[in-house]
Amino acid sequence: PCRAGRPPAMGGVPSCLAPPSVAVLPDFPESLGPFAVVPTPLEGKDFRIQPRKIGEPCKFPLMSEDHGTTWMMDKEPLARCGADIRGRHRVQGQFSPRHQITLRGSVGQCLNIPANARTFVFSYPVQEWNELGQATATPAGSFLNIGGFVYLDAQYN
Repeated sequence: PCRAGRPPAMGGVPSCLAPPSVAVLPDFPESLGPFAVVPTPLEGKDFRIQPRKIGEPCKFPLMSEDHGTTWMMDKEPLARCGADIRGRHRVQGQFSPRHQITLRGSVGQCLNIPANARTFVFSYPVQEWNELGQATATPAGSFLNIGGFVYLDAQYN
């Protein structure tokens, strides 16, 4: 029978109506992690920003026009970081829209946010990374498999 109640993990949803995926994660989000702030050996020059349309400049759009940006990375920077993309010449990823940095001072330092950074994007996981059979044991591998933050200065470097 369905009984209404306030099971702690369900937030007051009757247990018979709770989606199965929620019911099997009683310790979520406490079970995530541990996470660490780890710089990667990737550099700004390793990312090639792709134009939205043919003939447009290859640069970050203005904040009000930003809907995310596609990037590509060639084989050489990946090899320098210990990543083998086999017979491919490059991988492709996606940045989120840019956002203003609001964490400054000691909090920003603790999170390894560069002092000259003005905006940031999140780099979503590279879709084909798992298909390539790549490990996430290196900081660059983790960045490409899980995603990570990219900080930009006033000139988008």
